[in-house]
Amino acid sequence: MIPVPVYVLCAVCLAAGGWVRCRACDGLGRQWAPGAPAYGCTITLADRVPGEIVTLGTGQRAKILWHQPRKTKKVTPETTFLGFIAEFTDEESLDPVPYPSCVGVLSVDFTRVTVDHGAHDGERAEDLSDPVQRHAAGMLI
Repeated sequence: MIPVPVYVLCAVCLAAGGWVRCRACDGLGRQWAPGAPAYGCTITLADRVPGEIVTLGTGQRAKILWHQPRKTKKVTPETTFLGFIAEFTDEESLDPVPYPSCVGVLSVDFTRVTVDHGAHDGERAEDLSDPVQRHAAGMLI
């Protein structure tokens, strides 16, 4: 599956580069696609947790694989790596695709709750099928 690009060529310089820096794109040669990055959505990729399946503002479904840098209370991720999901077969792509974390999320199809933010692996959710995490009489087994 080919992801929808959130960047397009700069309309002023057409990514020509050269010695004179383009004021519109600041020399990057690209700019946001129409509607990007929010696409009218209030939720962004940076707000979501790895493991969740989301529908982006572009209409594509993807699984959040990881954030870079890692999301913490003080750090907001800049890049989110996604595994895109095919529309009809629901087959997940094996190639992680980096996307800006400020891209809008239309909806969350599968929510993953973080149990303990202070844990070493703070981005993992509780696994109820794990016998070590099962509770008996209010206590861990």
